Amino acid sequence: MELLYSAEHLRCINYDRGESPIMELIVVEKGKSWENRPLGNKLVFLLTGKILFSIGQFSNCIIEDKRILYLPTGYQFRFKSIEDCTLLVMQINGQKYFCDDYNFKDLEKNISISGYSNLKVDGPVTLEINEIVEKYLDLLIQFIQKGARCKCFYHLKIKELFYIFRWFYSKEILFVFFQSALKGGNEFASYIMDNWHKYSTVGQLSEAMNYTVSGFEKRFKRVFGISPYKWMTNQKAERIFHQVRTTDLTFKQISSNFGFTSLSHFNDFCKIHLGKSPGDIRKNGTIGGNRE
Repeated sequence: MELLYSAEHLRCINYDRGESPIMELIVVEKGKSWENRPLGNKLVFLLTGKILFSIGQFSNCIIEDKRILYLPTGYQFRFKSIEDCTLLVMQINGQKYFCDDYNFKDLEKNISISGYSNLKVDGPVTLEINEIVEKYLDLLIQFIQKGARCKCFYHLKIKELFYIFRWFYSKEILFVFFQSALKGGNEFASYIMDNWHKYSTVGQLSEAMNYTVSGFEKRFKRVFGISPYKWMTNQKAERIFHQVRTTDLTFKQISSNFGFTSLSHFNDFCKIHLGKSPGDIRKNGTIGGNRE
C-alpha cells in the first residue's frame, strides 16, 4: 500500500524533512561506524544486529538486538557495527509524562519511598524491547518507510510509547533506565542538563538562571546530590574522556574545545580527574570509531 497525496504532505509545514529528524531509521553494515548529533534526549532502538559503543565514561560496551538505550542531551554516541544492524533513533525532547496521570516525578517519588533508588549501576542501562513494543515499532517503521513523516503524528506516537512503558514495564526497571531523565525532571534541572556546557563557571551558570551563587549551590545540591562545581567537573571529564578515547581529534583540538588555555593544563586536568594522561587514555585506540 502506497501513501496517498504525497505532494500535499511534502508541502506541509509539519513534514519532517530530516534536518533534525524526530525519527531516524538507520542501517549500518558490519564493520562500519555511526555517530549521533548530541542534541536532545533520544531513545535508540537496536532492532537487529550487535554493536560496540561508548558513551560518557563507559567504553567497550556491547548490546545485541531487541534492546533500547537512552541518550541524555549533550551525550555523543558513536558505535561500530559488529554485525549488520538496523536502529531507530527517536528524539523525545520534553517528554516528562508516562500518561496524563503519571509523570517522571511520580516515578521518582514512588521509587524513593521503596528504597530502590540507592541501586548503583556500573554501565549503560538498556531496556528490553518486549513483544508489545516490538509490535508498536513494526507499525511505526512501516509508516516511516512509506513516507508518513508528519511531526505531529510522531509526537503522538512518542506519547503512545510512554503509555506502553507505563503499562508493561515495572517502575523499578523504568527508574533505572530513565535515571538521567529523572535528574532533569523539573525546569531547574532540565535547564542545567541542556545548557551547563555553555558556562565556564558555577557563577556564570547561576547568574544565567537568576540565582545568587549560594542560593544556586543549595538548590543544586538538593536536586543533584552533589555540589555544582563537582557535577560540572564530572560532566566535563566524561566528555573529554569520550573525545580522547573515541575520536581522531588532536589533543590540542580537544583542549581548545573545552576551553583550556594550554596543553599542560589539559594534561593536568586529565591526570587529576580521569587518573591518566590523554595519551594513556587513547593508547588502546578509539572504541566504535575508525581507529583500531
